[in-house]
Amino acid sequence: MKLKHKNVEYNYNEWTTYSGQLASGFTCTDKELLKHTNITQLASLGRLSMLEQIDYHLDNEDKLIELKRLDTLANAEFYAKLNYKSD
Repeated sequence: MKLKHKNVEYNYNEWTTYSGQLASGFTCTDKELLKHTNITQLASLGRLSMLEQIDYHLDNEDKLIELKRLDTLANAEFYAKLNYKSD
């Protein structure tokens, strides 16, 4: 089921686990919301937790931009030290 919070779409999902139990949770793959991160999806078991994650990403854009920059630099240094030539 598609839902919206502050103009950001997120989904409520239900599924059956490998052991036959019903499970549910929320996911958000809003590309605009996540553009300043190196992740493609937010996930949460509860609705309030999902709303808090969305609010955090909306309210902390500058911090997320800096964290993504640092993450990218750290990854580059890690692969440079390994002399990694990619797959």
